[in-house]
Amino acid sequence: MKKALLIVFMLALLVKNGKAQMTEHKLSLGVNIGYSKAFMDTQQSDVNLAFGGSAEMYISPYIFVSGNFNHGKLSQLNPDKYGRGFNTLFNQFNASVNIKSGIFFKPDFRSAYLPWYHIYLGIGAGAIVTQTNNANLVAPDASQSIGGVLLKQQAVLLPINLGIDFNLLGLNYDTPYSINLNYQHNLSFNDNLDGYNPAFDNKYKDAFGVITIGFRYNFLQRAFVAKNKEGKAAPQQVQYVWPNGSTEKRDTIRVVHMFLPEWSSAQDTVKK
Repeated sequence: MKKALLIVFMLALLVKNGKAQMTEHKLSLGVNIGYSKAFMDTQQSDVNLAFGGSAEMYISPYIFVSGNFNHGKLSQLNPDKYGRGFNTLFNQFNASVNIKSGIFFKPDFRSAYLPWYHIYLGIGAGAIVTQTNNANLVAPDASQSIGGVLLKQQAVLLPINLGIDFNLLGLNYDTPYSINLNYQHNLSFNDNLDGYNPAFDNKYKDAFGVITIGFRYNFLQRAFVAKNKEGKAAPQQVQYVWPNGSTEKRDTIRVVHMFLPEWSSAQDTVKK
């Protein structure tokens, strides 16, 4: 628990430092589909379909806060070696702070959209509500029996994210679409989500994982349009001065920097 609090504290410091790197946020909304698997008091649990949605608010190009919802099933339909089995539906909600690999490498704006700069790791807090469809199987536990119950459970979660974003660029930088791959491992503070809290061979609280592929649409993309003193559009070919000091002639007067690192509006400079 102390290690988890330390990680959250370190992420919070990076978020604070990252605010000065970007003057405008980027919001993305998405839908996800994938699979869930329980790591609870049964052995070799089933893999089940899961789906949900997510929202991400970017504090800087490589630091974002995410909110997620997942719905699915956790089960062990065939009895394991202890005779345990269960079948439960779940609804999970969580929020986390995530950091992308690009923050450490600070890539040039031409390569900032490449996927290896968008591998991320995150940690947060959440909750789960479970509802068993049928009574879980009765199984022996030391000198007694456990199971045979219908339960509705709630638990606080510690979600840990590992994922990657693929920007669907097409022929330019400013596409609003992206694909996301994410694995979230959820540690719970409850040992009864599957209806079992055995005295025998029970070392850890219940946990579960959700792996998803998602489609994202990105909002709040700021477009900078170069204009001359008379308020008319600048020439089709202009020279832009980028935040890292480099210059480049572009065949368009429109620059959208949803993928550009460490951008500040004070540096939106055009040389005619």
